[in-house]
Amino acid sequence: MAEMTKHERVKAALVGSEVDRVPASIWFHFTKEHVARSPAEEARSHIEHLRRYDLDYLKVMNDNPYDMAEDLPAVETVDDWERLQTLAADAPGFAAQFATLAILRKELGDIYMTSTIFGPFAQANRVCGRELLAHIRSDRAKVKAGLETITASLCVLAAETVKAGADGIYLACGGAAREELSEADYRDLIRPLDIQVLESAAGGDFNVVHVHGGGCPFGVFADYPGDAIGWTATSNPPSLAEAPKLTRMCLVGGWEQEGAVATGDIEGIRRETQAAIEATGGRHLLLGPGCTIPEDTPEAYIRAAIQSAR
Repeated sequence: MAEMTKHERVKAALVGSEVDRVPASIWFHFTKEHVARSPAEEARSHIEHLRRYDLDYLKVMNDNPYDMAEDLPAVETVDDWERLQTLAADAPGFAAQFATLAILRKELGDIYMTSTIFGPFAQANRVCGRELLAHIRSDRAKVKAGLETITASLCVLAAETVKAGADGIYLACGGAAREELSEADYRDLIRPLDIQVLESAAGGDFNVVHVHGGGCPFGVFADYPGDAIGWTATSNPPSLAEAPKLTRMCLVGGWEQEGAVATGDIEGIRRETQAAIEATGGRHLLLGPGCTIPEDTPEAYIRAAIQSAR
């Protein structure tokens, strides 16, 4: 078939149509560079990353802060959860991401972009110093109130993210992995909140559900209102071959984030790529890592991954 543009290729993959080749991308956090950076500098890092490796789509990182009130810089006690306030679109951390996205859209044209949002569990765990599970055990009702406030803020972020130029959000769904919440607790406390955030980004057509961590019950996320779903399918069920029976969403993955790509096993990278394509028939698939790869991964390894899909 004729060669597609990157936009055409990703759009076709998202709906399960035939593609000239499977779209591929790869990502890591720019944390070593992300110290008091401007949106222009943040956008530049993403543009250089996309062009350096000739990526088909872009996962936009978001390491901007979640802005807490001056009189509540962190959640330290269970009572603090009820003191949280919903953030507006002009919160500095949110506004910085919107400005970055606007620059990216102007510079990159119609390249598909999905912008990271840490989901309700992950964001709540950050504002309380990773003590969320202990707080839930201590006073579930108070934590639930705080989670709902954070979710209201993330809904603002999600809706405005699409308006700012992203094609959707990349919702990092933490909390369901081994030694975190039970499946029943996740379904009760977090799943409805995840869905609210995704529904707020319904104006986009590239909303990605990222199932974060090992041992997550895939069924919890399989019917989320997203366009694509990613998890580390190389080491966690279901396999890429089994997943289409469980979800209508496009699949994202194929590369173990701390496996062949991270270690420079070139033949291993090629095997993973070929296995992903064979498992899916090359349709309804976006090649990428199961999660973010190490930031110090050598360029040669990243190039090998992208080239293996060409």
